[in-house]
Formats: sequence, structure tokens, C-alpha cells
Amino acid sequence: MTRRLFRLASFCIFWQFCALLAAGANLRFQVSFPASVHTGPITGRVFVALAKKATPEPIDQAGFWSGQTPFFGVDVDRLVPGSPAVVDSQVLGYPANSLADVPAGDYYVQALINVYTEFHRSDGHVIWAHMDQWEGQQFNRSPGNLKSEARRIHIDPAAGYDISWNLPKSLILLRLPQIPLG
Repeated sequence: MTRRLFRLASFCIFWQFCALLAAGANLRFQVSFPASVHTGPITGRVFVALAKKATPEPIDQAGFWSGQTPFFGVDVDRLVPGSPAVVDSQVLGYPANSLADVPAGDYYVQALINVYTEFHRSDGHVIWAHMDQWEGQQFNRSPGNLKSEARRIHIDPAAGYDISWNLPKSLILLRLPQIPLG
């Protein structure tokens, strides 16, 4: 009898865990860019920030030191114009580990694509990294990166986090001005 109860309890816990994962599995942001703002493919990192306040911009509210604004990022390798990078519940974030962990409420959402530069090292290796543009390695303000305007959305876990909201259709990605060197 004890073994049967243990199996039943394990089965119930497993299905509750699956239901919790599925609740956040529908929240998904697709971030893309048109060829008019960046003609070639991009290697870099796509970020999505969800802030409770509109100002400062959600991307500027995110980070390790603020600790309050959920912030998620995914690497992209040769992302072509019009092709989306997906930020969903599988993407790790901070301070929430997943989009599934974001509490219900109204949020201002903003996307940013941090464009990396290819570096050929003297040992023959090639790496991709953010190139400082005299902004002090502040990728959220770096010229050449693509940033959307912030939009307000409502997230409701009771609705299964199923939001019909697509970043590339709703947000216009802007190229920040280049800072001249010299």
C-alpha cells in the first residue's frame, strides 16, 4: 500500500510540475529587425526587459544592480533580417529564472539586440564580442545596437500567459547613431 501511495503522489507531483511549466510556456517574444535598419545578419545577444515603470526605459532598469526588473537574453548567430529570435520560458533570466516565473501584472516591455563584432585573435581563434563604441561597455546605450520602443502589456498567469503580442509587429527597432572615432 505504501508503494502504491508513493507512486500516486509522485505521479501527482509530476503532473503539477508539468502544469506549472506549461503555464509559462505560452509567453513568448519574437524579436526581429528589418533590413532597412541592418542589412546583414547579426551575431550577438537579444534581450527583453519587463519593467513595472515606463521611465527610465525598461532596458535601463534591468541588470544585476537593480535586481527588480525581469530581464532575459538569448544568443543569436547570424540572425538575418526578418527572422525572429525567440525569448520564451526556456530562456534564462534575472531575477526571474524564466518567463514562467514572472508574476501577473502590467509591464512595459522593451527589446534590444546587442550587435557583436568579430575579432580574430593572434592565436588563430575567432571570437564574437561587444565592441566598445566609447560608451564604456554599456550595451544598452551602445551605438549600432538595435533597440525597440517600450510597450505596455498585461501578463496574467490564470490565462496561461498566452499573450498575442509580437515584438517585431508592434515595435519599431531603431539604429542608434554611430559615435565618430577620432
